[in-house]
Amino acid sequence: MIGTLISVPIALLLAELLTPFAEIIQPYSSLLFVIGAIFLSLIGKNKILSLVSILPLAMLFQGLRHLYWGIGVVPKDVNITTSFFLGITIGPLIISILSLLNKTSREKMLTDDFKRIALPKKTTTHQTINPFKLLSKSELKAASFSALISNFLFVLSPVGLIILFGEFVSNKKKDPVEKASTAIITMSALAQSTYLSGIIIPLIALGIPLSPTAIGPGSPLFNAPPVFTVDHNLHHILSRSDFTFAILIGSILAALISYFVINRYAGTISQFVLQKIPHEAILGLFISFILLLAYMDAGLINIFGVLLIGITSGTLNKMGMNYGVQFMTLYAAPWLVEKIAQF
Repeated sequence: MIGTLISVPIALLLAELLTPFAEIIQPYSSLLFVIGAIFLSLIGKNKILSLVSILPLAMLFQGLRHLYWGIGVVPKDVNITTSFFLGITIGPLIISILSLLNKTSREKMLTDDFKRIALPKKTTTHQTINPFKLLSKSELKAASFSALISNFLFVLSPVGLIILFGEFVSNKKKDPVEKASTAIITMSALAQSTYLSGIIIPLIALGIPLSPTAIGPGSPLFNAPPVFTVDHNLHHILSRSDFTFAILIGSILAALISYFVINRYAGTISQFVLQKIPHEAILGLFISFILLLAYMDAGLINIFGVLLIGITSGTLNKMGMNYGVQFMTLYAAPWLVEKIAQF
């Protein structure tokens, strides 16, 4: 709720301020992703590893795209992004699954004990859901500050910002319970602010997908032929008042419904999932969904391409390369490879 309350007005304001500079910013859109990848590398824990891995990883992404173009799997004006993004997402999971094929690794994973999970007692339905009463001053400050700052960093990966800000804020707490709650609260606020600002600002101010959110889940708002194209999308169709009205109505309804459900029924839902739904079933559904999207993007060959990306990204992630740097590298890959090829 706090992330939504802060990000919507700030994002609308920033969009208004950036609109006059849209034509100046557009030619440098790809370069901003490169700067973003370097920036996330420098503020992360494993700086050298992240910086060294950017170019090789960019070559992997762009190399697969050129392979698909060269053999005619996809048209040359189509840029595969969604399935590559998901390949990065499931990287650690793919590494864990493939590790089961190694006898030594598999033996280390064997256990005779059940994993014990303790759920808190059900909260009363009369408990307040006012976030300003539920949170302590330090938690409220951490969530608000992070949500505010993330709007100015809308060109960066939401996942990277959520992880980095969450770790940064929680590391200041010594008590393990307070540390965990502060991290969850901050990351929850960031999950709203980063995605909202990443859609609102590029859509209103620029009309081009100048953020990871806009390139990924928000891409149909910018380019969905034959209805929307980069030169004719919602940016060109709707007025400022139309945008503001639609964003406010959508944000308020979504925030109220989801916030009420989370605060009233999160415990019940968690208990049902943990007791009734096998963890393997959730993972199987998730992987099958990704394989389906990979096939839809570029056919059977892309399933193996996504597997290659998953193995590479998962290995780098376990070595210490942040998710956010990998996502930014994916979006920066066309510009990086093009510039490298010129030397």
